[in-house]
Amino acid sequence: TIVPGYVKYFYTNELDTLIEIQKNINLKKGQKTTKGFKVQIYSCSGVNCQQKADKNFNQFLIAYPHIRAEKIWDPPSYKVRVGNCRNRFEAEKIKSEIKEDFPFIFIVPSFIDSPFQMKSERRTAE
Repeated sequence: TIVPGYVKYFYTNELDTLIEIQKNINLKKGQKTTKGFKVQIYSCSGVNCQQKADKNFNQFLIAYPHIRAEKIWDPPSYKVRVGNCRNRFEAEKIKSEIKEDFPFIFIVPSFIDSPFQMKSERRTAE
């Protein structure tokens, strides 16, 4: 037979310390990237492509500072890709936002920063 009882919980600051240590371990050993999507706004191979990629990259950063951008040297091409999208829907949203300024864009599968990484700070339930 089961006898009803109660659970007594003792909270100590050491528990917070252990949680922070475990978060740091998870962050260091965890997966850094995962499969996702980016929006490619520029690609070129040939003369002066590096300068053109720099120009497109800088124009994008000025116009859309809230969207992550990166320049890629994928021999023999320079590419500029933006976003860090977990699914195609997120990439389509970015594409529709920027298509007036960058009309020749398309969505590409890519590795993105893992959404499971988070800084080791105390989080509260929302």
